[in-house]
Amino acid sequence: MKRAVILCLLIVVLTMPSIVNAESNIDPQQDTSQQDKYKRDKLLLDKQQQDQQEQDKYKRDKQLRDKQQRDQQEQDRFKRDKQVRDKQQRDQQEQDRFKRDKQLRDKQQRDQQEQDRFKRDKQDRYKRDKQLRDKQQRDQHERDKQHRDNWQQNHRQQDGHHNWSHPTYHHKNWQRTDHRSYGAMPFNWHQKFDRYSSDYQMEPIHVREWNDRFPGLHPFRWMDRRGEGFWYRNQRILDAIMFYNDSEELVSIGFIHDGLFIMLRDDDQCYENHDSFFLSWWNRNGAIKIRL
Repeated sequence: MKRAVILCLLIVVLTMPSIVNAESNIDPQQDTSQQDKYKRDKLLLDKQQQDQQEQDKYKRDKQLRDKQQRDQQEQDRFKRDKQVRDKQQRDQQEQDRFKRDKQLRDKQQRDQQEQDRFKRDKQDRYKRDKQLRDKQQRDQHERDKQHRDNWQQNHRQQDGHHNWSHPTYHHKNWQRTDHRSYGAMPFNWHQKFDRYSSDYQMEPIHVREWNDRFPGLHPFRWMDRRGEGFWYRNQRILDAIMFYNDSEELVSIGFIHDGLFIMLRDDDQCYENHDSFFLSWWNRNGAIKIRL
């Protein structure tokens, strides 16, 4: 369309000299007619140019609107795509988070189950070990009781007294004395360990030298809370050693008198010992502190 208009303009421009020359040769009436025709043609041309400009403007505006529309559509499409991608990304993140949380919960559950299983196994092992220890303890107690009974049968004389035949009790340090006037005793021979009242202080002696000097016996430091004790050669004895056999029966009592260790036995025999161990031990340990 634009090319046709340009072609028309070119034809008009080229024909203008001919028209001017022709007008110069025509008469005034023709000249007026030609002028009117020229004006009409010019108006027509102007109108055509104006129409063409309007068409061009409309076309440019339409192209611009189309471009804006396409741009807007492209923006909308990009926005929609972005929204879709964002939603997909959020969904994927949510799925990943859910998967991680599930894996974490499963791991925690497995760990808890493992801890519970380990705890149950530990409790079962402890229970089995305790049952085994209890059984071993009962068996050991039964063996010890049987051993004590057998030992007591082998170490008790027919008259019921303790068997003092062990070589240790015949050592040269032991000297028999006939002096037996020690008065009334606050105990009875073969009396059980647990028969004593709270008036007496009893402390076990865990010293190897005592066990070596008194095989088969268990020494306890004794003290009379009431301060009465018993008499030996006009001396009140408040601090002494009680000797028990494996059956927890009192079979002997020992104490210090005039720098010597005196031992009274359940067979009514009395011995004194010059071993310096007893006096030095007594001096180191002193009297038992009475618990009031």
